[in-house]
Amino acid sequence: MSYSFDIKDSKDLFDEFCRRSEEYRRSPMSSGNAVICAILSWHIVEWIYREFSSLQVKYPEKRDFQNFIRQSCPSLSYMQDIANGSKHRGITFYTPAVKQTESHKGAFSSGFSKGFDVSCLKLELERGQIVYFDEELDKVEAFIKKYFQSVLGINV
Repeated sequence: MSYSFDIKDSKDLFDEFCRRSEEYRRSPMSSGNAVICAILSWHIVEWIYREFSSLQVKYPEKRDFQNFIRQSCPSLSYMQDIANGSKHRGITFYTPAVKQTESHKGAFSSGFSKGFDVSCLKLELERGQIVYFDEELDKVEAFIKKYFQSVLGINV
């Protein structure tokens, strides 16, 4: 049974994520595109788990697989927080890694380095650490691509 039209498996969902990531990169201040990318990236993790029974044998509980993925790629924990926080308008069922997000309107465009006061989407983590959505998105895309290729044996 399918609920996603032509998106039939985790590779299809990754392809859609990549298309949406490109849309975000063309408009890096788009909160809507950022949220869609976060949702899709986190859902890829869930689709992979459901699709590959060998993972269900290795990780009998979905949360064990999710914990492994978050430890392997902390950026995916940020995406999980954005996905869940935007879906539920907050997070109450676990302690998120992201304290808050901000659409920062800087004096310089996002074309400048982060050393300048650039416009960007920021994520504030515990202890006040700041990370940037575009950089975390790049890490997520690279991680998932490598996971498909090296662990699942699927060329994406």
